[in-house]
Amino acid sequence: MSGYGGADNYAGNIISTLAGLPDFLRKPILRRRMSEFPALPADEQDEIVGNALEASPEIPFPTFAKLFGTWLDVLAGMDEAERGALLGAYARGIAAVPNRVAALHMDGLVAVFARMEPAGREALSSSTRRILIGMDPESRRRILLMTPDAAKYMLGI
Repeated sequence: MSGYGGADNYAGNIISTLAGLPDFLRKPILRRRMSEFPALPADEQDEIVGNALEASPEIPFPTFAKLFGTWLDVLAGMDEAERGALLGAYARGIAAVPNRVAALHMDGLVAVFARMEPAGREALSSSTRRILIGMDPESRRRILLMTPDAAKYMLGI
């Protein structure tokens, strides 16, 4: 998955393509790619996350919301170690460059999260709380500044 991003917006194209697939194709593709993520070297993880965060605001929201919902569902179904690796990488990426997510439609993303099954929301909330507790205070502060109050409430943070 390395090599996304750059002038040609490879990450954006991949995000758009995945979002355009029917659920029965999109979900297994995401599941396979996401399950491979924890085994990647840290620099590749950071590159993938950075490119995804950079490309995401450029994707029309309805398209991005569909993919984000599938991503959340797959993430909620992963075991804690895999989920923690992915969420931790995104937390590091957001803390390092908070303005990457500033252009996202955060209220819309919170609404996607709110529509999840309660068990999935709780799995993601629990993992998120663990990751935030383990972060250095400055990184945690940066993430919390970017997090809407509604999301903080739903996540229990």
